[in-house]
Amino acid sequence: NWLLATDTGPMRFDTGRNQLTLLDDSLRGVKTRVIKPRPAGGFWLGTANGLYSYDQQQLTPFAANKDLESSVITYIDDRTDKILLTTRGGYQYQQQKLIRLGLGTPLYNAFISSLLLLKDGTLLVATMDDGLFIRTFDGKWQQFDRANGLPYEPVVSLIADDISGFVWASTLEGIFR
Repeated sequence: NWLLATDTGPMRFDTGRNQLTLLDDSLRGVKTRVIKPRPAGGFWLGTANGLYSYDQQQLTPFAANKDLESSVITYIDDRTDKILLTTRGGYQYQQQKLIRLGLGTPLYNAFISSLLLLKDGTLLVATMDDGLFIRTFDGKWQQFDRANGLPYEPVVSLIADDISGFVWASTLEGIFR
C-alpha cells in the first residue's frame, strides 16, 4: 500500500486491488502537501488545514496547529529530539515548544519548499521566493539568491549525497550543487 498526498485529501493506494481510497473522511477535499513516516509510528499529514498525525486509523491534530501563522504545511522532518516543519516560514517544535526560524531575516515569512538537516547540524532551507538559506553553527542565517551567487530560483528541493558530500538543489530551471 502507498499513501499519496493529493489536492482532494490524503489517499491510500492498495496495490493488490489497484484501488484508491480516501485515508480519512474528515480530510475529504483538504489539499494534502506532504505525508511522512513518524519515528513513533504512523504518519504525519501536512495539509492545508494544518498538521495531523495518523496512526492505526486515528487522526490527531498537531498540538501547536493554532500557533502556526499559516495552516498550509509544506514540509515535515521528524527527528527523535525535534520536529522541523514549514508553512509561511519555518518552525522547530522541541520539548512542547514552538520556535519560529529566521527571526529578523526574509526567511521569517518565506514560502519554504524544503529543509535539509546535514549530519554536522547545518540546516539548509529552500524557498520559493527568497532563495536558499543556511543556518551556520553560530545560529546565524546566510541567504543566497540570484544577487549573490545562486544560479537559479526558486529552489524546490534539496538532497545530500553522502558519498560525494555534495548537496544538490532542484529548481524550476535545473539542478545544481
